[in-house]
Amino acid sequence: MARANGRRFAQLHVSIWDDDDFLDLRGIEQWLFIHLASSTSTNFAGVTEWRPRKISQKARDWTPDQIEDAGWNLARLHYLLIDEDTEEVLVRSFIRNNELLRQPNMGKAVARGYSETGSRALRAVIVHELRRLHAENDAWVSWEALAEILEKRASTPAEILDGIRANTGLNDPEEPMGEPFPQPFPEGIPQPIRHPIPAPIGEPPF
Repeated sequence: MARANGRRFAQLHVSIWDDDDFLDLRGIEQWLFIHLASSTSTNFAGVTEWRPRKISQKARDWTPDQIEDAGWNLARLHYLLIDEDTEEVLVRSFIRNNELLRQPNMGKAVARGYSETGSRALRAVIVHELRRLHAENDAWVSWEALAEILEKRASTPAEILDGIRANTGLNDPEEPMGEPFPQPFPEGIPQPIRHPIPAPIGEPPF
């Protein structure tokens, strides 16, 4: 039975089990990534709600604190991007891994998922990921529906996380960030996400 967003299946590349970066993750981090990528509430842009207490109910032995810790480590590694203000999380590679834009009319579904996303930070990263995909596959048939979105503001995950560190004076990965932000975000960086995050290490393939 199809869910409200029309999704009945989620694509998972079996090559993740040969990927050293993915294999270096803890079990709960692997589980959380797969859970969010396959959740019935995840829209076609790869965004779903970020509620660790609710997510922890999906397995008997997980706690909200464990889910939150796993989520922010995945964010540090650019698998996810989390905005606590809007309680949303982006599975960064969702559109790519599901190969949505190979299919006619799926551009409209991705555009709808973008519009449903409240976080400006997550929206900017969606645009960044769409631009990367468009540069690699400009002949795909669904791009017309995304033409306006491709012109929107884009930010990489690293830019978002660097903006957090720059505006909080966070140099020590173990130093708590605190809130509120003491300074406005630099021009062009949408305000996201409040959590201490160590330096990013590059973009994983998944």
